[in-house]
Amino acid sequence: MTISKILTAVLIFGCLSGSAQIVTDKKFSVRNAFEDPSETASPARLSFTLPENGKNSWLVNLGISYSWIKTDTTVRYKQYMLSPFIVFNRNTMIGIEQYNFKAGAAFQYVYGQPGPVENLHTVNLTGQYMRNVIDSNSSLILTGYWTLFHDNLSRPAQDVFINHYKQMLGSSFFYYLQPTAGLEFQDIFLATDQATGFQARVYLNPSLSIAWRHPSAVEIKSGDINPYHWPKILELTVSYVARFNYINSLKGSENYVPLFTPALTWFPTRTQDFSVAFSYSAGSDPVAGLRKQDFWQLALQLKI
Repeated sequence: MTISKILTAVLIFGCLSGSAQIVTDKKFSVRNAFEDPSETASPARLSFTLPENGKNSWLVNLGISYSWIKTDTTVRYKQYMLSPFIVFNRNTMIGIEQYNFKAGAAFQYVYGQPGPVENLHTVNLTGQYMRNVIDSNSSLILTGYWTLFHDNLSRPAQDVFINHYKQMLGSSFFYYLQPTAGLEFQDIFLATDQATGFQARVYLNPSLSIAWRHPSAVEIKSGDINPYHWPKILELTVSYVARFNYINSLKGSENYVPLFTPALTWFPTRTQDFSVAFSYSAGSDPVAGLRKQDFWQLALQLKI
């Protein structure tokens, strides 16, 4: 793959993202996917080229949801969120194209101690229908993921609701783990060019992030920044999703499905509403309708 293809493969703008954090008044979310319960859920992406001559190029990874949120802090911290969503994915800029529609609902449950929280348990359950245009099939997808967050709500300007937070090198750097585990069920019940069948999978992702923050972060008042984020400058994230098919009735499909994604993100503003990310992906994601391949991606991301 040439450098020009790498840089032009995915030039992305207009990214919007909603997050799964426990303190929020947002009811509308726009992002890439809604299965992921983590704060680092992939933002939405949009890019297309319409040349006068030649084939049009598309990159659309866009989902919209509306959430009903209920929070109960009487005895323990509890939050319930129900989010119907629709998602459209189309990418002609990679080796094996991605083109699908998804519609469904996500239910999220957050549980922890009230006040200064040491641990938050987040469970995300989704049920959705996916129409894969490339493979000409339809799927019913059920997913359930659990993520453990480590938090301290008493000092929101100095702490992040991240897992297993650890400072490094005089607090200029910090790293955190974001382990997620779960189960997936996917039933291809309608297909024209391939066999139908179902898979039941175990999902594991021990995501690791290392970030360089502004040295004056601890001096900034919580009202001046997003209170659940350090004002980061650079962040390196390495994600390795491992899927194991323990029940597989699809002939010719693999029983082990990995997806490796390192990404480097630059935050030019202290509010972190805007960022630039460069990433590499190798593997496949059956829930997103992404076939096995490797590709580079350059992303301009915006959170509002």
